[in-house]
Amino acid sequence: MRIELSPVEQQRREKLRHDHPYIHGKILRQEQKYLHGGYAPTIQLQYNYACNMRCEHCCVSKLEKGRRVMSPEVLADLARQADALDITHFTISGGEPLLFRELPDLVKAIDPEKFFVAMDTNGWLFTEERAREIKALGIGKVNISLDSAHPDEHDAFRRKPGAYAHAIAAIKNAQKAGLLLQVNTVLTKQRVNSEEFIEFLEQMKALNATTAVMFARPIGEWTGNMDILLDDEDIAFMKTLEKTYSLNSHLSCNYGIDFGCLAVKRLIAITRYGDVQPCFSILVSLGNIFDEPLKEILERGMSFRCFAEKSPTCLACVDRKFVKKYNERTIGKPEPLPWQEFFDAADRK
Repeated sequence: MRIELSPVEQQRREKLRHDHPYIHGKILRQEQKYLHGGYAPTIQLQYNYACNMRCEHCCVSKLEKGRRVMSPEVLADLARQADALDITHFTISGGEPLLFRELPDLVKAIDPEKFFVAMDTNGWLFTEERAREIKALGIGKVNISLDSAHPDEHDAFRRKPGAYAHAIAAIKNAQKAGLLLQVNTVLTKQRVNSEEFIEFLEQMKALNATTAVMFARPIGEWTGNMDILLDDEDIAFMKTLEKTYSLNSHLSCNYGIDFGCLAVKRLIAITRYGDVQPCFSILVSLGNIFDEPLKEILERGMSFRCFAEKSPTCLACVDRKFVKKYNERTIGKPEPLPWQEFFDAADRK
């Protein structure tokens, strides 16, 4: 379903056309692909899992280590393949990217002239100086994690005293540097209707920051915890909040199109060990970039009905039928689970 771009989106699109005509051209081709059932996902690159926090919801702590790992050279080849597929966005993730010594080399390997490059961070190391350095590298956007309006709650969630103060400072430092900014916040069933969540949205509004909701997922440290899952009523409530606040989620309209669940067609995650996941919340490997071309892996993903057809809700965090299947087939096994052990012949289109 096509939806008209908002005035803000139109303004950003025009700026992109002026500043990065090559990326703008790919976006226009992307849209035609999306409207005809194609794919061109943002790549969340989990380059390294080094981190300075031990977050309560960490979803990479149980990933099986592979014998091959990412390098700038591997990334440059991945970017070449992604460019040929009209993919436009990379998000450098981790772990904590500001711990990566190779960060400048990673950005160079991706090439900000061909891709819009974003970066996830917990904000601890995001000083004014680092913000300026990040901007100079060609990173256009930072996603800063903040999970409560209350300092003690955020610090406990991140298991790091002082994490809240550093995140707030990072938000202001990103704005001073002229970076696009998004504040990522984890939303559980227990939080969605709380006074604290509204207080948090008001706080972000006062800071002139966009909030991106990350739905709680029963993986990693929260494996099997179904109590945290949102339901359709929670999603509907959150959508009403989008009318008042600068708020979005993976179910919000994207590129002027209502995708529903973004898995594969609009979002993938690639682990440090090369496994391509349908999204960062579904720890199933569709294939490995060390073994197969990215195009073949994405086409395999789109051959499964759950990803090719529109799902009106998030498969990994709201669709309890999908989550039940995921739990039954993955719990107690090395992650990510190979696609052959997750999907059946009946799952094919």
